This record gives sequence, structure tokens and C-alpha cells, in this order.
Amino acid sequence: MAYQISLGRSLDTTAAQLAGAALQMGVPLKASPEIISRMYNSLTRASQPPAVHPRAVALIGDRYHHPGYIRLALEKAFQKAGVEVRFVYDVRLLNSELLGQYDTLVVLRDGMLWPSPTENHPFGRERVFWLTEQQEEAIAGFVASGGGYLAIHNATALKALDGRPALYHEVLGASYAGHEPEREDYTVEVVRRSNPVAAAVSRRDISDERHWPQMHVPDADIFFRGSNGRATLGAWFHTVL
Repeated sequence: MAYQISLGRSLDTTAAQLAGAALQMGVPLKASPEIISRMYNSLTRASQPPAVHPRAVALIGDRYHHPGYIRLALEKAFQKAGVEVRFVYDVRLLNSELLGQYDTLVVLRDGMLWPSPTENHPFGRERVFWLTEQQEEAIAGFVASGGGYLAIHNATALKALDGRPALYHEVLGASYAGHEPEREDYTVEVVRRSNPVAAAVSRRDISDERHWPQMHVPDADIFFRGSNGRATLGAWFHTVL
């Protein structure tokens, strides 16, 4: 259900998709309409923030990245870092009120919703870009007030891919410019070990989908690069004043 919500789907559409998936697997959908409604409403509301600091809120999941595996990985990472985290799947929850309750915003998803599936097109024919000007301003205000923003993987593509200047790109410092194949062997190299994030990280070989961010600011502190014949930006730190 969290996956359906991350695609921007209504309660009715979500219920229909769950019933269809159960039918394909040859098992009846055991959850009643009332239970499905309660679950949907629960997952489209922001939960109470943790009672302690530091605390983070993570907006995760899109068509290409299921929130299930993302949540498991981030829970482990934040537990190791000693940070309490809450997860949201509904993009409509991203606003100033939510961000004001947290120290860090984490996003691992793109800027597209697929709210209208059909029988022949399970994701629908049209994508909908969801990031509004008010949400851009909420992120910018949060960061300018001292909040941290950790944008992971395809969060560079949160804004519509039309090449227009955007406040979000100024805050992030970069935008999406494509990616390599889904599985590519490449090396992550440490560029600037003086950055605290990179201090304990060593050069390593990995297999993953490597993105090509396009930088928009001159003062970004780049501390990781990806390399396999073509060098790409891997990670950077950018201060918003």
C-alpha cells in the first residue's frame, strides 16, 4: 500500500490495485474495505515526531524504487548514527509544518507520480510532476534556518525535467542529468577527505545505478566521485545562506 501511495494514487485506485495483485497471485484479498481504508488513511498522515533530537523525516518511494527496501536500509543507517527517523510516502505531506518538527529532511524518490493506472498500462500513460512552489519554498526555508537536507540518488530529479531554473536546484546545488545502466560496476573515489562525511570512508568498488548530477552552484564541496572511464559527481555538501 505504501508503494501505491508513493505513486500518488487515491484510496479507490489503491484498493483496486491491491485486489488485482491478489487475483494475479491466485489468493483472495483478505483485508476488508474498512481495513484498507484505515491503513490508507494512516499512511497518508504524518505520524508524531520522535520525542528526542536529532530526528529526521524521510520521504521515500516512487515508481522505480519500492519504499519497502528503502525503509529497511535507512532504518539501519539512522540507528547506527543515533538519529530517530519517521517515514512518509505521500508527497502532499511535504510542507513547512512537517519540516518544522525535524532536524533533517531525507528524500529518496523522484518528482513523478503515476496516479491513473489502466488495464493495459499499469502506470498510466501520463506522469504528473508533483513538487509545488510552496514545497520548494518550504525546503529552502527549512535549510536556510539550519535544517539539514540529505538528497539521495534520484532526489536530484524532484523538479520537473524541463531545464528551467528552479529554487529547488539552487538549494540542492544540482539537478538530474541522466544515469548509467541499472547495474554498473564502478569505483567510488574520495575527493576531499577533510569533509567530516568522508573522513572514515575509503575508496571502494560497487555495482549500482550511477546518476550524473549537473552542478548549478560554484561553492559545492565535492567529496565523492564515481569513476568507470567517465567521472561523475557522487556526493557534495552545499551551504544555503
